[in-house]
This record gives sequence, C-alpha cells and structure tokens, in this order.
Amino acid sequence: MYPYGYRGFESHALRYAAVAPDGPGAADTRVIARETPRSPAITRVIATATPVAPTITHVIATATRIAPTITHLIATATRITPTIAHVIATATRITPTIARVIATATPVAPTIAHAIATATRITPTIAHAIATATRSTPGVTMPAVPVAPLTFPPSFLFGTATSATQIEGRCDTSDWSRFARQPGRIKHGDTPDVACDSFRRWREDVALQRELGMGAYRMSIEWARIEPREGELDHAALDEYRRMLGGLRDARIEPMVTLHHFTLPAWLADRGGLLADGFADRFVRFSKVALDALGDLCHLWVTLNEPNILAAHAYLLGVWPPALKSPRLASRAQTSLLHAHDAAYRALKDASGDVVQVGVAHHLRAIEPERPALRRDRAAAALFARLFNDAFATAAIEHRTQDFLGINYYSRDLVRFSPGHAAELFVSRGVPPGAEVSDLGWEIYPRGLGLIVRDWAARSRLPVYVTENGIADHRDGQRAAFIRSHLAEVARAVADGVDVRGYFHWSLLDNFEWAEGYEPRFGLAHVDYATGERTLRESARAYGRIARGRTLDPPR
Repeated sequence: MYPYGYRGFESHALRYAAVAPDGPGAADTRVIARETPRSPAITRVIATATPVAPTITHVIATATRIAPTITHLIATATRITPTIAHVIATATRITPTIARVIATATPVAPTIAHAIATATRITPTIAHAIATATRSTPGVTMPAVPVAPLTFPPSFLFGTATSATQIEGRCDTSDWSRFARQPGRIKHGDTPDVACDSFRRWREDVALQRELGMGAYRMSIEWARIEPREGELDHAALDEYRRMLGGLRDARIEPMVTLHHFTLPAWLADRGGLLADGFADRFVRFSKVALDALGDLCHLWVTLNEPNILAAHAYLLGVWPPALKSPRLASRAQTSLLHAHDAAYRALKDASGDVVQVGVAHHLRAIEPERPALRRDRAAAALFARLFNDAFATAAIEHRTQDFLGINYYSRDLVRFSPGHAAELFVSRGVPPGAEVSDLGWEIYPRGLGLIVRDWAARSRLPVYVTENGIADHRDGQRAAFIRSHLAEVARAVADGVDVRGYFHWSLLDNFEWAEGYEPRFGLAHVDYATGERTLRESARAYGRIARGRTLDPPR
C-alpha cells in the first residue's frame, strides 16, 4: 500500500513540481528515487521521459496501482487527450486535485491511448475506464476494449444488515422506546413498539435470506432486552438469540453480531448514558455475557455501530436521546464510546483469542469542499473530515483494537463554511445540483465507496467489511442500480488487491429509521406494517442473482 494515503499524492506531486519546474533530469531522478516506492527501473523510465510534465511524472511514479507497462507507456507518450488522462486518474483513484492536474496536461495521441488500453498488464478498472472514454471522445476512432465481468472470490460474504430496535419490536425497557413516546420526537409519532415483529418472526427473515442466496447476516442484540434492570439478566431472551443464531447457521448464513447499535437500557440512560461513570465497565460486562451465551455460534463481532453518528445526533444535534446540543458533550460521548470499545475488544479477545474477530462499524462519508477554490470551504471540509470520519476510526486503528474495519457508507457531502451553523462548527453540507438522490435527499455516489474502502484499508492495514450500504427508495426504482454500482466499486478494489471480505446491504427489511420513523423504505423486502407481511422486492432478486453468481457486469 502507498504509505502516504491519498493526501500524500497531492502534497508529494506539488513538491516535485516545485523542485523540477523545467522537466526531469539527473537531479530530478534523485528526487523521484527518494520520494517514490517504485522500482529503480520504473523510476529511471519516468525520470528520463522528458516530454512529460514534472507534476504528472511524479503522480505516475507514485501511482502504485498502475501496472509497469502502463506507467512506461504514459511516461514515454508525447500527447494525451484530457478526457483519457482524466479517466486514467479517476480509475487509479488519485485525488480530485491531481485528476484535474492530469486532465489539463498536454494531449496524447490516439495510438498511444490504444496502446495503453491494450497493454497486457492493464487492470480491468483502467481498461473499462479508457474504453468508455475513447468511445465518448469526439474524433477518436479506435476499437472498443472488451471489459471482463467483475467477480468476487469464493470466500467473499454477501449479506444483509439490520438492528434489534429497528426490526424486533416488543421491548419497552430501552431509552429509545421511551424517547419515541415523547410528542414531536419521531416523524408521524411512530414508535418501535412493534416494528417488523422480528423477535417473533425471525424464522421468516432467515427464510428470506436463504431464498436470496445470502451467505451472511449482520444483526444486533438488544442490551435493554437482555439486561432490563441493572444486574438482572433475561435468560429467555438470550435463549431466543441462541435460536436465531442457530437458525442462521442451519441455513449456512454466517452471523455478525453487533453489541451496541445506538440504544441503551433505560436504567443506564437514567444514570447518564454514555457519560455515566463506569459506562465502559458496564458495557464490558454486557459484552462478556453476550460472548458467554452466544460465542460458540458467532465468530464475527461488532462492538459499536457508528459511534460518530451516535455522538453527533444525541449530543450535538439533539435529535436522538438524550437530545442535548453541546459540542463539548458530543466530544466526551465519543471519547467514552472509544474507551468502551477498547475495553470490550480486549475482554472478548482475552476470553476467546483468535476464535472471534472483533471490529467497529464506522460511518464514513465522502467529503469534499463545495467550492474548492475557496480556502474557507477547503478548511471546513478538512475540519469536518477530521472530526467526523477520522477521529474515532483513527484512534481505534492506533489503539490496535480491531481485527477488521467495518465501513458503513451511504453518500457524499459537499461541505461549505457557513457562519450561520455555529452549533455544527460552522459547517453546512449539500449535494451537487442535479445529482441523483435517494428519498432522503442523499446523493447517490458509488465512487465514494471505492475511494473510502481503498483509503481506509491502506490506513488501517486491516481486512475490510462493508457493514452497511443502502438506499431509501420506496418505489424500488433505484435500488438495483445502486447495488450494482456500489458492488462494482468493491469488486474493483478486490481486483486491485484490497482485502475486502464482505458486503452487507442495509437493509434486509423496511424498518424503524430512528427519528424518521417508518417513512424511509430501505428494505430489500417490503414490510406491511399493519400485518407484518414481508414481500421481496425486485431489487432483492437482482442482488440475489449477483450473490449466487459472484459476478456482475461493470456499469457502463
């Protein structure tokens, strides 16, 4: 993996441009040799390619995902069309800034472009990107490059995801069951009292997964159900969870169990919730109870779901319990969650060693400045990325308390500095004009998943699971294409050597979507909330075909 990450591409390219403004020479060879991880042979080829602009030379030298044949062809080219240059930059996942630098470079001849497209070491991603570009570039006539289907290895897990409060129903001992009854808290006055009734109807849910050919299921267990009063365990609830996991195993579906998916027992909320003294100790105690009861049936564990989302919604935006609005308390809540995760990870590993694999489901977003030319928007985007994406995830990596990295990815944010959003650290978020969006107004941006998977796999040096990815689409007109385009990004990452081990689509069922209530429809299966009846949507069957065949045609 390239040691600097994506931000390193930009900084090192600009540094090289500064030291070699007139083109590469002997001195520049030393610069490239010192600053790039490529082999000496490739370094010499690039360094002596005098027709190539210095910035582009350095970008190519550091673009470790480009095969040597392509690197040599680009380095010795005298002209490249802006379209093909930009597509190559995009295919190799170089930062947008560098992509623009390459796109504005002096043009390359069609014959060179064709040579690049037919190079024997070319990756499927780049081949498809170049083929697409050449078919749409006026005046360029060359044969289309065949694009092989995208495939997944036999060990790759295709699955779905849910959470206890959102689908189970019949639990009145959590902070959310109480919060939802407060007037004005939840859209339409919805509550999770019944939800999908999955605590009773879980066998139907397993049958749906089996019908679709799923190989994995990410679910959570309800702490408030298992420990309704402090120190008092409901063994009947634990037994039912054992039956659920046993049913999954019988169906050859690998379970991944989340210990904490946003909700707390009401008794713990009354003592201060995430900010209570001893919160981490109580969470460790619950984690041990779960492992003792279920550990023989489950080997993949998630300690926390989206700790950054929970801290922001509950303590900064004030839309989830305990409905506070304080940047200071939001920071404390996230720190408390980090301590709880670290302690639970060590407890689970001490008890079971490598028999269990433990991680966090991090909510990570593609974040870009809305107006890249404005320093204030760039600063706002950088601040938002550091506080939202990086803070918890980077700390968990540094603490070495994850065996895998879970990524929940939904969308991209265009960030601008906004003086009117002081409570949100002067940041506002939006989508590009005319962008395709979901029912919730979230931009559909599959490329963001590919960028984030590659970036965070390199940062963490851990295996990756896409633990959530989905769309609110009540008409089911976008979901099938959404799944295909996002899985294509995952498949390309896998083909390029990124260790991605599974994809869990959110969600198996329509469900209670927190403050949005039941209005958003994320499910592969439609749920009639009056009767509880589940009906698979056509997009579910499309996903099932991909999972069973482990192949999909790349998006055109």
